[in-house]
Amino acid sequence: MIFIYNFLFILIVGFILQSKLNIKKYKILFIFICFFQMFLFQALRDSSVGSDTITYIETYENYKNSSFYAFKITHFDIGIRWLFEIFSFFRIDSQYILVVSSLVIMLGFAIFIYFNSKNVLLSTLVFAGLFFPNSFNVIRQYMALAIAINALYFFRNKKYLKALIIILISLIFHKVSLILLIPMALSLIKDYRISLFILVAIAFSCLIFSDYISNLVLTIFRDDYYLDDKYTTLRLFRMTTILTVSYALFFIYSFRNEDKDNNEYRLIQNFSLLSVSFGILYLKNEIYSRFIEAVNVYLVFAFPYFIYIKKDKYDLIYKISLVSLALFLMIMQVFNSGSGVENYKFYF
Repeated sequence: MIFIYNFLFILIVGFILQSKLNIKKYKILFIFICFFQMFLFQALRDSSVGSDTITYIETYENYKNSSFYAFKITHFDIGIRWLFEIFSFFRIDSQYILVVSSLVIMLGFAIFIYFNSKNVLLSTLVFAGLFFPNSFNVIRQYMALAIAINALYFFRNKKYLKALIIILISLIFHKVSLILLIPMALSLIKDYRISLFILVAIAFSCLIFSDYISNLVLTIFRDDYYLDDKYTTLRLFRMTTILTVSYALFFIYSFRNEDKDNNEYRLIQNFSLLSVSFGILYLKNEIYSRFIEAVNVYLVFAFPYFIYIKKDKYDLIYKISLVSLALFLMIMQVFNSGSGVENYKFYF
């Protein structure tokens, strides 16, 4: 299976270069090798790989000649519509839609890991296990997140205007990246207990008023197809929610004695608690899987950061546990989520 091979390949390359990954040129080399390989897998895939892939291919190939697809393209964000128009003008093959989208996704996450991660091997494995398979499906969202996540670098360095500009640029592909503004804005509150109270209050509100909130959100976005029963009974719902809650409790407990004025700590706390709120709503409707995935991109940074600040005799156990968890979740996502990536094949 190509996803398992990719995961093991990253692990092997990481072990070979591990002693040199603190050196800039080897760090760049590692990230380039791993993300270039993932780019090739994603860009050269067949249109049948990924539940949403065929939608983009068919829409691009038919929107000029079909009223149905001409209407369908209006539901895409403006960045994708621009891309379609440019490709159509130059009569570029539809496969290059996947090439460009994959380039944005891989480049965005590679840059983020290079500038932010305390351990590029672990961050790349977290990405490969928890996010890479699903990036074959929700293409626009991952293009947006790949851009938006880099706002965290500027935010952590107190360059707030640049962070906001990065988020705004990402909106041309998907509005879900606006969610990242919530934990970032709350981390600006001097007293961390206030932001903690706000996030806990949000979580309890989601628990108590989940039906009302779900109906309100679906009404606003007019996504009537998400009201179908199948979107409330998909597999992995309960496990995903349990994991988001577990992550949040794990980080809050692990960082309980850390400096509460630490910007990284506050960001991790806020991201993890916000994911709990969407995890609760996710039990009601599938639409919140998009929100959870957006918030959980913080894990690419958070897990290596946790191991870095601990620096104790359990480091190896932490690393083995993290790698095993990422591999397990990747296998579950690929083979049990019905996302259409388990039977991978190249377009040629």
